[in-house]
Amino acid sequence: MERSEYFLNFKKYAKEIKNILKNYLSEFEVYVFGSVIRVSDEFKNRQKKLKVYDILFERFFDTPFEFHLLTKDR
Repeated sequence: MERSEYFLNFKKYAKEIKNILKNYLSEFEVYVFGSVIRVSDEFKNRQKKLKVYDILFERFFDTPFEFHLLTKDR
């Protein structure tokens, strides 16, 4: 897929990312601005944070997206 496809359809991919996160987190926020930031207190659990990161990384490995998995206090 062309890199520009991701930028032209960023809302589509943001929704897909949100749907993936719904499977693993009960509360989170998604922000899109050049890169995507995840904010959830559930990321205080290191195992959960690593699992979600692995899933996102696997699905979006060959994309221009970056993922920042943060807790609300960071």
